[in-house]
Amino acid sequence: MTSTLFALDEHISPVRPPREKGYAAVYTLRRGLNDTPRTLTEARTSMGLTMTDVARLLHVSRPTVSGWEKGLRRPARYRWGGLAAVLKLTEAQVGTLFADHPPARLDGVPLPSLASERRRRGFTQQKVAELVRVAPTTLSMWETAEIPVSPAMAALLAEVLDTDEAALLAAPIPDLGPDPRPLRRLRREAWMRQREAAAQLGIAVGSLARYEAGERRVPVDVIRRMAAAYRRTTAEVLAASGVQLLPLPTGARWLPEQVPEGLRAARTAAGLTKVELGRAVGRSGQAVLGWERGRSRPASGTCRSLEAVLGLSVGKLPW
Repeated sequence: MTSTLFALDEHISPVRPPREKGYAAVYTLRRGLNDTPRTLTEARTSMGLTMTDVARLLHVSRPTVSGWEKGLRRPARYRWGGLAAVLKLTEAQVGTLFADHPPARLDGVPLPSLASERRRRGFTQQKVAELVRVAPTTLSMWETAEIPVSPAMAALLAEVLDTDEAALLAAPIPDLGPDPRPLRRLRREAWMRQREAAAQLGIAVGSLARYEAGERRVPVDVIRRMAAAYRRTTAEVLAASGVQLLPLPTGARWLPEQVPEGLRAARTAAGLTKVELGRAVGRSGQAVLGWERGRSRPASGTCRSLEAVLGLSVGKLPW
């Protein structure tokens, strides 16, 4: 970007030449040695610049410059050098222009131990986000992307987590204990993001998040899909999800009194509801309920269908 500099006598009022398209005109007035401006507005007007001029030279919007002048927020530190060059000041003098302004969003510091301190308190990201009134995605970026946090927000986070800011600023202590979210560990070891895994499992992202947080019991059919998607055995995913299946009755052929317990265990292992199993064999969910409670027994043809649907060997069910 090309700019034209006009050195005018301090006793002569500057006269603006017409603007040329694509160029910004900068007007320089001589300041006395003791004429250090106290505000950004004074510094800008003493140079004969408009807010639009400053915005164009710094590649920001005019409302951004207006916010700086109104004291809404100070510019980020990396912009002080550009302001110093435009306003013919030192960076230290630029700093004095914003001494009483709130800090810029990017002037904070990363909090490397924020995630570990949150887990130590047993809080979810959603809970902490609600307490400090930010979006959960914002808190996630603070924890995983090392996005700087403003001093005021760092103090609030320390208060919410019942710790001090020094603990949040310290390097996190490696957690050598078991992973509190083993399902999440399995997904990450499969190099899958939560959204990608949810799409492969055919469930909502929120449902997967609740399964991983231990807030909802994982259905057996979803566990089987997880095992296939994560390339793990079903037993590994069952252990990670904390789901225990009922043992099947032993023997090549079940005894009549073992049928209710065996049907319930086999249906649960297959990840089917009573209604789904009933539809698969041409009966109702109430009929399946009666079989599992021992009030009735399936007919011989239904027994063969049950064995096929539940993956049992032929002749397992007595009839």
